[in-house]
Amino acid sequence: MANAMLFFRTPSTLQGAIADPVNLPAAQKLLFTPPNDLASGIDEVHENNIVRKLPPVPSGRRLIQTDEGFKQWILTLSGNYIIDSNVESADKLFDFINIAQGITELPFGVFGISYPNGPSYLNIDPDDTRGLMIMRRSGKHVGITKEIFDFSATVSLGGDVV
Repeated sequence: MANAMLFFRTPSTLQGAIADPVNLPAAQKLLFTPPNDLASGIDEVHENNIVRKLPPVPSGRRLIQTDEGFKQWILTLSGNYIIDSNVESADKLFDFINIAQGITELPFGVFGISYPNGPSYLNIDPDDTRGLMIMRRSGKHVGITKEIFDFSATVSLGGDVV
C-alpha cells in the first residue's frame, strides 16, 4: 500500500475550504511513502446485521433470518516506520488517537483515508454524511540495526456506507 495517507479535518479545513486532502497542513496528515515509511496492508471487515430468530409458533419452518441492515465496517491499517528517518510520523499516529474523533461539522468522524492505488471505496474523505474514527492503535519497536516502529490502527466507518 504505497503512497497512502491517513488524515483528519477540522472546522477550518473542511472539504469546502481545502478540497484535496493532500493540501492539508502537515500536522493533519500521516503519509505512507516508500521505502522507509510504509503501510503494508489494509484488513477490512464488513458485517451486515443478519438476525436469526426462532418463530413464536414451533411449526413449519423452524428458523427465520432477517436482514436488519448494515452492522459495521472496520479497517485495520498496518505497516512500519523507520524511526531514524521519520520519528515525527510515528509520534503523529499516537497523537491522532487523542484528538476528538467527531465534531459538530463531522459527526460521523473526522478521519479519512486516501488510497490512490486501491479500490475507490477505500478513499474516504469525511463530510457531514460519513467519516472514520480511530478505535484502536497499537505499535511496537523492532529491529536490530535500525529502529523500526511497527503499527496498526483500526478505524471504523460511521454514517452512510455508499
